[in-house]
Amino acid sequence: DVDLTSASFDRVTAHRTNLGACRLDLFRASKCDFSDASFAGAIGLLASFTKAGFERCNWAEAALEVCSFDDCKLEGARFSAATLEHVRFDTCEGSGFVLEDANLVGTSFRACQLPGAAASRVSGDGAIWFETGLQGACFHKADLSRSHFLSVDARKADFSHANVPNARFDRAVLREASFERANL
Repeated sequence: DVDLTSASFDRVTAHRTNLGACRLDLFRASKCDFSDASFAGAIGLLASFTKAGFERCNWAEAALEVCSFDDCKLEGARFSAATLEHVRFDTCEGSGFVLEDANLVGTSFRACQLPGAAASRVSGDGAIWFETGLQGACFHKADLSRSHFLSVDARKADFSHANVPNARFDRAVLREASFERANL
């Protein structure tokens, strides 16, 4: 396993690099390109990623805590079954962003564009989606209790069979969204 604790990457290109199960404590990456790389099973505390590209990057089963993704490209990035505790995504873009089966404890998405995000069966306890584009996103069978959707655009989003008691939808655009058989 690779230990990148306290490492700092600036303008690094690491396409298709396997960093699976690596340690990312206090890791810093700025203006890097990790397209098609694998961070599957990575563990990280207080890592930060700024203006980094993670197109089609695999973060499956990663465990990240108090990390930040600022102005990152996340198109097709997969965080399937990842545990994201108090992770912050600010001004990120990524159509086809995948969060299926992920556990989002206090994770926030601010001013992100994530159309078509796949978040089926996600657990979003205390997750905050603020000024984020979620057009056509799929939250099928998601547990969104205590999640907050503030000023989001979730047109045509699928919340079918989702658990949404105590979820807050403030100033949200939900035109043509589906809440079929959702637990409200």
